[in-house]
Amino acid sequence: MVSFKHEKIFVTSIFSLFFIFIFLFIFVPETQQSSIFFRQTQDYMMDYHNVINYSANLDPYQYNDIAYIDQSARTERIYPPLAYLIFYLLGKGAHFVNVNLTMNLFMLFCSFFLFFTLYEGYYGKKIYRIAIISALMCSSIFLFSYERGNIIILVAACCAFFIFNFCSEDKIIKEIALIALAFATALKISPALLGLLLLFEKRWKEAFRVTIYGAVLAFLPFIFFDGSFRNICTLITNVGIFNRHYEFAHVPRFNFRYWAPAFLYIPPIFTIFKYTIFPYFEIVLGFFAVATAYFHKERWKQIMQLLLVFSVLMINSFQYTGLYMFAGIILFFNSDKHSRFDGWFTLLFILLLNPLRIIIPVNIGVIDLSTMLMNLSASIMLIILTTQSTIPTLKFIKSKMHS
Repeated sequence: MVSFKHEKIFVTSIFSLFFIFIFLFIFVPETQQSSIFFRQTQDYMMDYHNVINYSANLDPYQYNDIAYIDQSARTERIYPPLAYLIFYLLGKGAHFVNVNLTMNLFMLFCSFFLFFTLYEGYYGKKIYRIAIISALMCSSIFLFSYERGNIIILVAACCAFFIFNFCSEDKIIKEIALIALAFATALKISPALLGLLLLFEKRWKEAFRVTIYGAVLAFLPFIFFDGSFRNICTLITNVGIFNRHYEFAHVPRFNFRYWAPAFLYIPPIFTIFKYTIFPYFEIVLGFFAVATAYFHKERWKQIMQLLLVFSVLMINSFQYTGLYMFAGIILFFNSDKHSRFDGWFTLLFILLLNPLRIIIPVNIGVIDLSTMLMNLSASIMLIILTTQSTIPTLKFIKSKMHS
């Protein structure tokens, strides 16, 4: 009989933290609970507004704009063309109805799509379905993402739909799952890594089709914008500028570079970390995580490992990339068997999603302990899972060498 032990601990913990967060947010503002949002809600839905503004003149990459030479401006023009095309259409639609209504309807659609995709992906009791998905929606990651108005909510929903349905026996659902992955990849690029799941199962035809879908959705929208395919080089350049600009930015994020500012006051140590630890450790960890994921015996670990790679190791690993991990958390709860060690994963999930801001005043400012724990939990999960998959990989290689 299934005990739902991990689900009970997870749901009780997240809801308890959320209610404390709400109480402090309303009645004790000095606890700075509003720091869960970007600039404490003073920049509400700005990702939505920015992308609409950039796409308004069908010139999102500033191809003919004098601002094209402004390096700081180009750090904001990094979306693939499909995203700008969608927001261009949303902007046009706003001419017929209220702008705020269009924005809120779109964000609600994305959120409900994510909710119901996760709901359908969980196989537990209905009461746990509602409770667990609601707990995910009460997390700091989701609240931050919604407040930003970032399209990554839609991307995460598409990734989850693929993860839950790419093995479906229904051919139509399975094909929609492939299109969903291609759509997600065309919007954020990094979800392409999930295509490895098809290669792991030697489903070559499906991998080929998702590649074609992805290529069409990624490149065809360029024709709608000034500069057409010449914007490909501009986009690549802008992404490079963005990465250099935000590489060591101290903002709520995953990625080991989050810890860089701690070493800024000790220049020699910072230099060592900047040129050795940060780039090479991440490259090595990412390589082993991708190369060994196949050897996980448990599906949730295999998929979570891949999700963590593009949630944690990319430079653009801001807090909203944690949405990708939601599907992996659902797969964890779907697992029929859990080892005693899996209880630690439940704890890491709670630290990852914790909505309660734990702000500690210090002489030089404040320490956001909750964000630190969020970052650490994802990093620790990736290291643990990669270690667990590397061991059987080495055993497999050793057996091949002696056969």
